[in-house]
Amino acid sequence: MEAIGSFGWFLLMNILIIMVIAFIFYGVRSFFIKPNNDDNDDRDFRDTKENNNLKEIEQKLDRIIELLEKEKKD
Repeated sequence: MEAIGSFGWFLLMNILIIMVIAFIFYGVRSFFIKPNNDDNDDRDFRDTKENNNLKEIEQKLDRIIELLEKEKKD
């Protein structure tokens, strides 16, 4: 009976240690990933970031096209 109790405490302590480690990783992760204002879903945050990057690239390409057309006219 003592062995079962000892094993139970062993499992409980390991579970608590894993929970503490997971909590630390989650806390550190929250410093580097800022949540979206509308929703805290990380997938939405990544999609918004990708959309912003695509808009910036599109603006740069539009500017390059304008400069090339201007150069072609001259």
